[in-house]
Amino acid sequence: YQRRVHGVLESVALGKGSLFISNRHLYWLGDERKTDIRVKVCDVGLHATHSGGEDFPEPHLYCQLQGEQPPDEESGDTTFSNLTDGDVARLVSTAQAFRLVPRESSELPSLFDALSEAERLNPADVEEEEGDFFHNLSGSENSDAENPSGPPPKLQKT
Repeated sequence: YQRRVHGVLESVALGKGSLFISNRHLYWLGDERKTDIRVKVCDVGLHATHSGGEDFPEPHLYCQLQGEQPPDEESGDTTFSNLTDGDVARLVSTAQAFRLVPRESSELPSLFDALSEAERLNPADVEEEEGDFFHNLSGSENSDAENPSGPPPKLQKT
């Protein structure tokens, strides 16, 4: 649990809020506008700490989200205060990036570790693609049992 964490969804600054990372969800509860953002941990494709740079100057926890692809449309003014509740819901469902800026950069490692542990407890579902498997070319399914000290069987992707 972290208080006064600045949230940025895509390029929209959400203001300060409280951040909770549970074993299944990441929750950000806005202080200024009673906005609650909930992201399933398995929908965070990647997370990393970022020390700041040209694109985003403050140290933050970067979360790459697996949101729906947004329609191509001009967003106009993307300040949070101008967004309706429907706009916020649409932004949350289509967001590809969520940046969390704690009040102190020294808090970043604990945020990263908490999200890492939650992801470890909730691995993303891996969809197997047709034809993306390996089979034994040596002719014997038990070649390791027959010759445990010999080389492993050759595998070929089919």
